[in-house]
Amino acid sequence: MDAAPSALEPLFAFLSYALIQAEFAFFNIPGSHVIARYVKSSHQNDPGRTVLEILLALFAIRTLLQSRTRADNGEKHFIQFSDKARLIAFSCPEISDPNTVV
Repeated sequence: MDAAPSALEPLFAFLSYALIQAEFAFFNIPGSHVIARYVKSSHQNDPGRTVLEILLALFAIRTLLQSRTRADNGEKHFIQFSDKARLIAFSCPEISDPNTVV
C-alpha cells in the first residue's frame, strides 16, 4: 500500500478543526447545555426531526428580523386598485348611476 497522504486530508483536518471550534462556541452560549440535552434525549435515531426543527427555528428567526414596513408598496397598489375600480364603475351603467336600484 502507498502511504502517501491524499489530497483530501487538509480538507478533513480543516472540517475537524471547524467542528471543534463551533462546538466550543456553541457551549459558551448560556442555555446551550439545555438545548443539547433536549436534542440528545428527544432526537435519538431521528435526524430528520432535528433538521426540520433547525429549519423551522431559522425560518422563525428570519421572519422576526425581516422588515415589517411596506407602506410604499401599499400606497402604489391602493392607487392602482382605485383606478381599476373607477374604470369598472364607468364601464358598468348600473353601478355608475346612483339612482339605480339593483
